[in-house]
Amino acid sequence: MGIERSYEQIKKASIILLLLDLKGASETSILNQIEHFKSATVLDDQTLIAVFNKADESDASKFPNLLELGIFISAKNQQNLDGLKKQLLHAAGDFASNQNQLIVTNIRHFEILQKCKISLQQVEEGMQNQIPGDLLAQDIRETLYHLGEITGTISNDELLGNIFSKFCIGK
Repeated sequence: MGIERSYEQIKKASIILLLLDLKGASETSILNQIEHFKSATVLDDQTLIAVFNKADESDASKFPNLLELGIFISAKNQQNLDGLKKQLLHAAGDFASNQNQLIVTNIRHFEILQKCKISLQQVEEGMQNQIPGDLLAQDIRETLYHLGEITGTISNDELLGNIFSKFCIGK
């Protein structure tokens, strides 16, 4: 189940870091691992960065074709972590450089904002179809409720109900 969940999360990611161990590996075996990952995972508009770890324990000359595919680091000795950060920022592209772009880092907030978007789209459709205002108000209230989940303006009863429904408390 853990592997399935990992692949589900990979599908949702914009940038994927594939961590590969260089110690004792050949260039061919590393390339095979990358190809296996790509064949097991359908990559849409995602960016795949191969991160080759244990570069301090391996002879870099054994891996001339890997430099184009990713970055060599040593997590243990913290070597080239700045290079990895630079590659991540480069991969993020517009997200990192566009100051007008909003980045949501909390998955719960992201999911709530998705619900808000759906509610507001329903309001827009209702307005185009000239639905009565009281029905539109319900969709607007739903949007406000979802925003309240982020801002903390929902009632305590709703919050407790949410906590007890999602977590095993009191067992």
